[in-house]
Amino acid sequence: MGTPPPLPPEAEKIDRRRQEMAAALSAVVRHVRDGIVIIDEADHIASINPHLAGRAALDVAALIGRPASDLLGWSELEATTTEPLPARIDLITESGRLPCEARILPILRNERDILRIVILHLPEAGAASGLGDFERRVLAALGRNLDKTPPEGVSGQIEVIVVDAVKQRLGPRWRVVAERVMTTAATMISQRLDPGETYARIADTSFVVAFKTTSIEEAAGRARAIAADILHHLLGDAEAAGIAVLGSADPLPEAAPAETGSPPVPAGILEARIAAGRDQYQQRIAASIARLLREARLETRPILRRGGQDSGLVLSEPDVPTREGLAMLRQAGVFPRTHPETGLLPFALTIDRLYRMIDGPGAQIPVHVVPVPLILLDDRQGLEQFLALARPLPEALRRCLILMISDIGRESARPRLTDLARRIAPFCRRVGLAIDGLEDGAIAYDDIRPTGLRIAWTPALATIVAREPERLRRLVEKAHRHHCLILAQGSMTPEERSFLEDQMTIDLTVD
Repeated sequence: MGTPPPLPPEAEKIDRRRQEMAAALSAVVRHVRDGIVIIDEADHIASINPHLAGRAALDVAALIGRPASDLLGWSELEATTTEPLPARIDLITESGRLPCEARILPILRNERDILRIVILHLPEAGAASGLGDFERRVLAALGRNLDKTPPEGVSGQIEVIVVDAVKQRLGPRWRVVAERVMTTAATMISQRLDPGETYARIADTSFVVAFKTTSIEEAAGRARAIAADILHHLLGDAEAAGIAVLGSADPLPEAAPAETGSPPVPAGILEARIAAGRDQYQQRIAASIARLLREARLETRPILRRGGQDSGLVLSEPDVPTREGLAMLRQAGVFPRTHPETGLLPFALTIDRLYRMIDGPGAQIPVHVVPVPLILLDDRQGLEQFLALARPLPEALRRCLILMISDIGRESARPRLTDLARRIAPFCRRVGLAIDGLEDGAIAYDDIRPTGLRIAWTPALATIVAREPERLRRLVEKAHRHHCLILAQGSMTPEERSFLEDQMTIDLTVD
């Protein structure tokens, strides 16, 4: 793909002005001390600024995308106005309706679509505190580390840096090296802070940092950089590649100097606040997982034999929105080992689909190939949840399943992998294995005897195979020698598909 042609000077100025205006509006929405709600052209809630969310105790994630009437008690005239309009609008909260003086500002996005920015002046009486549980947790945790109160008028930004990705990559070894890893992470954080900034550990794999800046964007960027440094230091560049590092920040309430002679806050109260904040974080994660499970959908793709013939097999994976939801949860610290229900999602969705097909009017049911992460099966809680789903399956349904152990690391112990494959074998028709690249050193074919081996076909792998075709040929020959079919999964050009099927004798392919 070529480089797009440069914009004409006038168009470039307009585009730059739009970007500057968008940045300015974003800054206003995030920092202004009035409540702001943005309603899109479909009359749905597009945005709620942090000040309103904190003051009115709103669940922003649950409200975004919902009809404006779920939050605003406004008239049809107010909801459709095309001119700036002062109004008195009820803010609908869990505690009831809160009457607010308001101003509605319509903004024409194009020739017909109108955004409506609703500015709400929240009354002081009866309003919820602007200090949320998360901020209380931060202040309590940081209070242990602050040698002196920051100067009056200086506010910082708070940020949680999570090293759960390291925990997941290390697997069972985490129990042995956890404290050493966290000590190393703490040292790296402290070395990257400026005078007047501080941090505290608030959970098994999380730190919170107070940056001495009023810019949320700067705080988020610094948090991303620190988290990336930690990952690359602990895992190395190769292992850290592909791990998403997020940086998001929230305002730290302005710190006022402590009154002379004021008694210190007892440690027990600080610990209680930290525990309360952690519980609320876990509740938000649980709510996000529950929502994902409710809305999750399955996507099946046909697996083809050599020459393009139907094999009678389909690959079961979550659809694109569900995969995006899982990726967002991973960035928040949710992994199959910590939350098995997310790793078992394709399996549970496939079981539900098969029950519906079996109960349906005599349709031919394809065999579903379902990935199950090794990291989930290798954990006691994860294996128990898998068995709870698998044990009740009738024989007719088990014969419609091929379970494919995925995410097999190079350091995976062969005896353990063999043991897990044998434990899940009674609940399916066959057991397969999924590998990335061309290294199958973690697999002892004589012990595990997989009936299928999936290779993830990527542009990078295609380049390696074009340069060193013998590596793939040896892998295929070894698999066939042990009566193991090879499935190549990924986008392939017609030339690549022909090469794999004719020269490499790949048995099955799936896009």
